[in-house]
Amino acid sequence: MKCYNHPEIEAVGVCTLCKRAVCSECGIEVQGKLVCRECLAAGKTGVQASDITDNDKMMALLSYVISLIALIILLSESGKQRRFQRYHAVHALSMFVALWLVIFLVGCLVSVVTLGVGSFLLPFFGLLYYVPMIYYGVQAYQGKYVNVPLVTDFVRGQGWV
Repeated sequence: MKCYNHPEIEAVGVCTLCKRAVCSECGIEVQGKLVCRECLAAGKTGVQASDITDNDKMMALLSYVISLIALIILLSESGKQRRFQRYHAVHALSMFVALWLVIFLVGCLVSVVTLGVGSFLLPFFGLLYYVPMIYYGVQAYQGKYVNVPLVTDFVRGQGWV
């Protein structure tokens, strides 16, 4: 049996929710059940609220707003054991790096194109960083496993979540 998403790779099992064959990259174990990444991202895992604590939700939110919290979660033993916290900490740090890189490049481009006159806009570009971070932080606080375009595929491809 081959993975539905990677036809060249042998499946390790079947998603308990959508019944599709999944490889080790596309499937993840949740409460002892194999679930595909799409069902996980869509929130169809059947994970009960008691499995994700209020502390998990708060730490996930803070990971997006204060990137240092995400680093602390990934370095602490208790944070590594809490899947929900780890998932969002990895996403938050990845987004931190990606967004600041984009902000830096856009800022340089604006400064060069406007011959330095547009450099007064740089603090506003910095504030734009918080728009997606707060959005995904609120989603995490609601107990959702977010699916961030480009970032989620990247961190899964790296095997970080």
